[in-house]
Amino acid sequence: MTEGWISRDPFDDILNRFFGSGSNASRAQVQRVDLGKLLNDDAKTLVEMARRAAQDWGSPEITPEHLLYAATLSDPARSLISGLGLDPDDVAEQMRDVVPKNDPPEDGPITLSPGSKLALRTAQQQAGQSGVSYIGPELIILGIASNPESAAAKVLSGAKLDAPTAAGGPPSTTPTLDEYGRDLTAEARSGNVDPVVGRADEISQSIEILSRRRKNNPVLIGDPGVGKTAIVEGLAQRIVNDDVPSTLAGRRVIALDVGSLVAGS
Repeated sequence: MTEGWISRDPFDDILNRFFGSGSNASRAQVQRVDLGKLLNDDAKTLVEMARRAAQDWGSPEITPEHLLYAATLSDPARSLISGLGLDPDDVAEQMRDVVPKNDPPEDGPITLSPGSKLALRTAQQQAGQSGVSYIGPELIILGIASNPESAAAKVLSGAKLDAPTAAGGPPSTTPTLDEYGRDLTAEARSGNVDPVVGRADEISQSIEILSRRRKNNPVLIGDPGVGKTAIVEGLAQRIVNDDVPSTLAGRRVIALDVGSLVAGS
């Protein structure tokens, strides 16, 4: 592992390179959800093992085959594959056979292949749709299987893949908001909010106002289409990224449909 590949976290650089997080300078221009912060520890370990496999096999990119190979190496991903009716050792051997072997690359970043980016994006979207607040190995495996063109997906094609759900969890404590509102933080977490460009100052000012003890109600005024909603969505993305003061950490941003609320009354 090269020194330049690791900065704050073993996964930040490789994920930031493709999913828009990174230095404060880039954040000031484009506000996106930091996918690396949605991976749980097991998923981060899986991605790191895939990176090591790509490096050992002389691959400049982490492919879905590297990800699936890494999933066979340790629990809980290995047990997940067994639970799908597949032999993890056999899957690992197939992945070793299909991935070309080359001399280890010179020092430099190992990037995510388009197939791996698609797999992680699919995992992120499935997490949001299933009501899960994190991306685990099971969702990465599901994301790999979503692209039937990859060799890794073909190996998984005979397995029954089910996404995790939030069924059985505690009932919502805000049923009225759920009925008449749209949870922008949940949408940001699932990747359904577009990156916000050019509104960093307004987002920061809104966060500053919301963090006050008094007079903490920001009002966004402007003609339709000037970007008021984008500022609120950028706030939701920063909350998901934990890029807000402690007073706003873990908060929800709800877009209330006043028309439906009045009609329902």
